Amino acid sequence: MDKELFIHYLHGKKKYQYFYISGIATIDGNRIAVYPNPTSGLVSVTGLEAHAEIELVDMTGRTLPLRASWHGNEATIDLGGLAPGLYLLSTSAGTAKLLKR
Repeated sequence: MDKELFIHYLHGKKKYQYFYISGIATIDGNRIAVYPNPTSGLVSVTGLEAHAEIELVDMTGRTLPLRASWHGNEATIDLGGLAPGLYLLSTSAGTAKLLKR
Protein backbone atom coordinates (compact mmCIF):
# COMPACT_ATOMS: atom_id res chain seq x y z
CA MET A 1 0.00 0.00 0.00
CA ASP A 2 1.43 3.36 -0.93
CA LYS A 3 0.08 5.46 1.95
CA GLU A 4 -2.27 5.01 4.83
CA LEU A 5 -3.34 7.62 7.36
CA PHE A 6 -5.71 6.81 10.19
CA ILE A 7 -7.25 9.56 12.31
CA HIS A 8 -9.46 8.74 15.27
CA TYR A 9 -10.94 11.39 17.54
CA LEU A 10 -13.87 12.09 19.80
CA HIS A 11 -16.01 15.22 19.49
CA GLY A 12 -18.50 15.44 22.32
CA LYS A 13 -20.20 12.05 22.35
CA LYS A 14 -19.55 11.31 18.67
CA LYS A 15 -16.63 9.17 17.52
CA TYR A 16 -15.07 9.88 14.13
CA GLN A 17 -12.64 7.75 12.17
CA TYR A 18 -11.05 8.83 8.91
CA PHE A 19 -8.97 6.71 6.58
CA TYR A 20 -6.89 7.85 3.65
CA ILE A 21 -5.84 4.98 1.45
CA SER A 22 -4.14 5.66 -1.83
CA GLY A 23 -3.14 3.50 -4.75
CA ILE A 24 -3.17 -0.24 -5.14
CA ALA A 25 -3.73 -2.33 -2.04
CA THR A 26 -1.27 -5.11 -1.40
CA ILE A 27 -0.84 -6.47 2.09
CA ASP A 28 2.18 -8.22 3.61
CA GLY A 29 3.73 -9.19 0.30
CA ASN A 30 0.50 -10.71 -1.00
CA ARG A 31 0.32 -11.24 -4.70
CA ILE A 32 -3.12 -9.70 -5.09
CA ALA A 33 -3.71 -6.10 -6.11
CA VAL A 34 -7.01 -4.23 -5.76
CA TYR A 35 -7.66 -1.03 -7.73
CA PRO A 36 -8.91 1.64 -7.77
CA ASN A 37 -8.72 1.99 -4.03
CA PRO A 38 -10.61 3.92 -2.71
CA THR A 39 -13.56 3.20 -4.99
CA SER A 40 -17.13 4.30 -5.48
CA GLY A 41 -18.13 1.23 -7.48
CA LEU A 42 -16.17 -1.23 -9.61
CA VAL A 43 -12.84 -2.66 -8.42
CA SER A 44 -10.44 -5.00 -10.18
CA VAL A 45 -8.59 -7.74 -8.32
CA THR A 46 -5.48 -9.18 -9.98
CA GLY A 47 -2.99 -11.87 -9.01
CA LEU A 48 -5.64 -14.55 -8.52
CA GLU A 49 -6.07 -18.04 -9.81
CA ALA A 50 -8.96 -18.11 -12.29
CA HIS A 51 -12.30 -18.21 -10.46
CA ALA A 52 -10.67 -18.19 -7.02
CA GLU A 53 -12.97 -17.75 -4.04
CA ILE A 54 -13.24 -14.10 -2.97
CA GLU A 55 -14.72 -13.02 0.35
CA LEU A 56 -15.72 -9.48 1.34
CA VAL A 57 -16.01 -8.71 5.07
CA ASP A 58 -17.19 -5.47 6.68
CA MET A 59 -15.74 -4.04 9.90
CA THR A 60 -18.37 -5.80 12.03
CA GLY A 61 -17.06 -9.16 10.76
CA ARG A 62 -20.07 -9.84 8.56
CA THR A 63 -19.35 -11.64 5.27
CA LEU A 64 -21.09 -9.84 2.42
CA PRO A 65 -22.41 -11.40 -0.77
CA LEU A 66 -20.64 -10.34 -3.95
CA ARG A 67 -20.61 -11.20 -7.62
CA ALA A 68 -17.42 -11.18 -9.63
CA SER A 69 -17.01 -11.18 -13.39
CA TRP A 70 -13.82 -12.88 -14.53
CA HIS A 71 -11.35 -12.05 -17.30
CA GLY A 72 -8.56 -14.64 -17.07
CA ASN A 73 -6.91 -14.20 -13.66
CA GLU A 74 -8.57 -10.85 -12.97
CA ALA A 75 -11.93 -10.37 -11.23
CA THR A 76 -14.12 -7.26 -11.42
CA ILE A 77 -16.42 -6.67 -8.46
CA ASP A 78 -19.22 -4.07 -8.18
CA LEU A 79 -19.30 -2.48 -4.73
CA GLY A 80 -21.71 0.26 -5.79
CA GLY A 81 -24.52 -1.01 -3.54
CA LEU A 82 -22.42 -1.02 -0.36
CA ALA A 83 -22.35 1.67 2.29
CA PRO A 84 -19.19 3.80 2.42
CA GLY A 85 -16.59 2.32 4.76
CA LEU A 86 -13.59 0.06 5.14
CA TYR A 87 -13.83 -3.56 3.98
CA LEU A 88 -11.47 -6.53 3.89
CA LEU A 89 -11.23 -8.49 0.68
CA SER A 90 -9.83 -11.99 1.24
CA THR A 91 -8.70 -14.67 -1.19
CA SER A 92 -6.43 -17.69 -0.98
CA ALA A 93 -3.69 -15.40 -2.33
CA GLY A 94 -4.02 -12.85 0.50
CA THR A 95 -6.08 -10.09 2.10
CA ALA A 96 -6.38 -6.42 1.15
CA LYS A 97 -8.02 -3.40 2.78
CA LEU A 98 -10.55 -1.70 0.54
CA LEU A 99 -12.14 1.71 1.10
CA LYS A 100 -15.63 2.29 -0.37
CA ARG A 101 -16.57 5.95 -0.79
